[in-house]
Amino acid sequence: MTQCSSTALKQFLCAACLCAAAALMPAEASTNVVFGFNDGSAFDGAGIGAVMTTGGVSITTVDIVGQDGSKNTGGAGHKTNIYGSWDALGINDENASGNEYGSFDSGEAWVFCFDADVYLVEIDLAGQGEGAELTISSAEFSDMVLPYVDSEAVHDLSNAFVSAGAEITFQMTSPTNAADTSLRIKTLTVEPALSVPTETAGGTPYAWLDTYYTGLVSAADYLAAESADSDGDGMTAREEYLAGTVPTNAASRLQVNAAGPLGTNHVVSWQSVTGKYYSVLVESNLAAASNGWSTTANNIRGLENQTSFTTTVSGADSAFFKVGIEKREIYLLIGQSNMAGRAPIEEEDEGGIEGCELFNSSGEWEAAANPLNQYSTIRKDLDLQQLNPGCGFALRMREEHPDITLGLVVNARGGTSITDWEKGDDYYEAAVARVEDALAGGGCRLAGILWHQGEANSSLTNSYMGYLTTMIEDLRADFGDPDLPFVAGQLEQDDVTETVKERPINDYIILLPTLLDRTAVATTEGLTTLDGTHFDTESQRELGRRYAEALLSLEE
Repeated sequence: MTQCSSTALKQFLCAACLCAAAALMPAEASTNVVFGFNDGSAFDGAGIGAVMTTGGVSITTVDIVGQDGSKNTGGAGHKTNIYGSWDALGINDENASGNEYGSFDSGEAWVFCFDADVYLVEIDLAGQGEGAELTISSAEFSDMVLPYVDSEAVHDLSNAFVSAGAEITFQMTSPTNAADTSLRIKTLTVEPALSVPTETAGGTPYAWLDTYYTGLVSAADYLAAESADSDGDGMTAREEYLAGTVPTNAASRLQVNAAGPLGTNHVVSWQSVTGKYYSVLVESNLAAASNGWSTTANNIRGLENQTSFTTTVSGADSAFFKVGIEKREIYLLIGQSNMAGRAPIEEEDEGGIEGCELFNSSGEWEAAANPLNQYSTIRKDLDLQQLNPGCGFALRMREEHPDITLGLVVNARGGTSITDWEKGDDYYEAAVARVEDALAGGGCRLAGILWHQGEANSSLTNSYMGYLTTMIEDLRADFGDPDLPFVAGQLEQDDVTETVKERPINDYIILLPTLLDRTAVATTEGLTTLDGTHFDTESQRELGRRYAEALLSLEE
């Protein structure tokens, strides 16, 4: 009997397939900057163009709306004035006195901008009585209307993001007792932004959430929307984003539609979308004595509406099935010394590569860090392994696909010939074995192969491409994917000198896409070397980016 647990399905989506993606938020906590509007400070009695700088952030007055509603320097009330004993900012003319001095009257407004990207944290208001209302408006966010109440004078501004130069207006609106409210601003607290946020801390893009939800202003708004199950289908918006389903439509969700015997096997069908890849897992017994879920298939390309897969599980057996989204995309990096890496690792290349993991010698994924060829099962001495193209490749791919965790399987060895990489030879078989081990854990797919080799065969122009195309076809057959993307890199093209040999093989490598579909070439024009053969550090970074661009050109 075939069974399927929808609860287990959801748990699988949450636990096995959702890989963390770091948001483009500040890399480390910024220090809040508090603008205090004190008697005698920069804005006291100042007009348009006044500047106050605190904590490295400056506010500049762009305009002032006076008592007569005009935005010009003439007329009444075109100064920012501060009431001395309260140390609080308002708007008036320079001859005002008493409680009127430094307050916002109805309609008056202060228009300003920051010289840096900031988050608005909170504002502290002061005044004589209840009824005043301050409206904060900008093209950067939805209007915020703040009432003045003695017990709630400090207002949370929800970390609304404001870009440098964007105009913000503080305007007195809807008072119940007119000027007697004497609304003033005591302090404004902001946090400098180290980068513009484009996604939640959980990794869901703001643009995607904006497609389905309105009124999202602050980081907290987006985070709340990401965590909500607004259509009641048992999946949060974050899970729906990863699954490619619609968070506002209960009929659109990742679920198994049917599972049943087909001859001696089982067929499993599930609701799917194009552009996603799926894994099918099986369990024979959900009781405590269970052996655990095992992957029966992965790298299954999703079809529109529904995808079906015939498993190798016996149709006579009782089985439970669940389907998950593959969120780690594996890339195999193989070849000789330039793929192993011989360029010095500089300070900017140290540390982990965000959103990228490296398959280690223990058969586990760890945060990727240079040298990436350190776990190769065929490498030369560890101290020879330096910067290779993998780092630049991963950084560029993450820019294009921030929701995907990259998994790198790097298995290169310097000095090898193309004939060392034929099917059946040690280097070829070692690469296949490492990828199979990496795929065994499920929740991932082999998304492409990067190849850099040829220095040992630089003049082998007549037969090299025959060896290369045969190797590609063999790898695709062994991995069960006839369309597996493959990118080859050209050799160096430094000016020919007495110590630098010409590389005629480059004229053949560039022809690879004309010989096999779903292949591309990372060109090396303009790149430089350390010794006439091995790319230097900056060229390795750029070569990695070119590998990524070539791979991206093959995406459907």
